[in-house]
Amino acid sequence: MAQENEIVLFDFIKKLFKPKRKINVGDIGIYQDVLTVNTINDGTHSLNYDIFAKVRALTIYEDLVEIEIIDVTTINVCKEDVKNLIDANMPKYIRPKYIKWEVK
Repeated sequence: MAQENEIVLFDFIKKLFKPKRKINVGDIGIYQDVLTVNTINDGTHSLNYDIFAKVRALTIYEDLVEIEIIDVTTINVCKEDVKNLIDANMPKYIRPKYIKWEVK
């Protein structure tokens, strides 16, 4: 049991000192988000939609990346209105740590 804790701690420390990936223009990654729709009625639960967007880096700033959305995939959405809402509200600038970049 103690050995497993040591391994987990070692992996955590190794990730802290791992060099950050250099992002280049044209790199592709996946951005994940959740759209939550709350209702006025307290008796019903809010609706959550998982969103996965394939993005391409257009411009690299110090702590932001301007992205182009290539494709948007949603889970649990069957209405075209919800898909249009998601497409219209995707951010244009994202912090690079929120994108899972493609491994080359």
